[in-house]
Amino acid sequence: MKIEKGQIIAEQPVLKVRDFFKRYEQYSVEDAASFFAISKKAASEMCLDLVQLGYSERIHPEQMAHAYKKKIWYDLLPLGRSLRLARAIPSITRPKADQILKDFMARVEAVNNNERYVYKVNKVLLFGSYIRPEIIELNDIDIAVEIISKFNDPESRRRKNDEYTRAAIDSGRRFDDWLDQMFCPERDVRTFLRTNLAISVYTQLTMRF
Repeated sequence: MKIEKGQIIAEQPVLKVRDFFKRYEQYSVEDAASFFAISKKAASEMCLDLVQLGYSERIHPEQMAHAYKKKIWYDLLPLGRSLRLARAIPSITRPKADQILKDFMARVEAVNNNERYVYKVNKVLLFGSYIRPEIIELNDIDIAVEIISKFNDPESRRRKNDEYTRAAIDSGRRFDDWLDQMFCPERDVRTFLRTNLAISVYTQLTMRF
C-alpha cells in the first residue's frame, strides 16, 4: 500500500493511524483517545470512520472476555493490516529498481560466500508491482527470502552459532536478553540484506523483517 505523508484518514494523519495500527491489533475507544490525545467522543467518531472506510470492524461483546465487555472494541481488517505495513517513501523508477535488485542479489552472494555467516539465503522470490513490467514507477521492491543454516548437522549448527555469538560478545556487542543472543546469527544476515536498500524483505516466504 502506498501512503503519502500529508494524507489524512478519519481526520488524523495517515502516519499516526499507521502507528496506531502497529501498536493495536484490537483496540478500544479508550485506546484511540489516549493514543491520539483526543476526547472519548472524538475517538468514538474516529473509530466509526475507520469502520466505514474498511480498515477495521467492531467486535461483538460476546466475543470478548467478561472483563472487557464494558468497552467497545474494534479489530483490524485486511486493509488495516496492510496500512500497518505501509511506508511513506518516494516512488522509484524501473531502472532504479533494477539496480536495487542487482545490489540485493550481490548481498545474497556475499552472505552465501562468506564463511563468517552461519546462515545463507536458500531461495529468493520476487512479487508485487516489480514483476508487472507495465508499472514504470514503484513504491519499493517486494522480495521474499528463505534463510537456512549452512550446516545440516544439528551439533555443527549449534557449535557454529555459539562461535558466532561468542565472537560478537568478544567484540563488545551487548544483547538485551537470551533470545536476542540466540537469534543473533540469523538476524545479522537479515539485517545485512536489507540495510540501505529500498526494499520490503520477507523471511521464510511469509514474515516481514
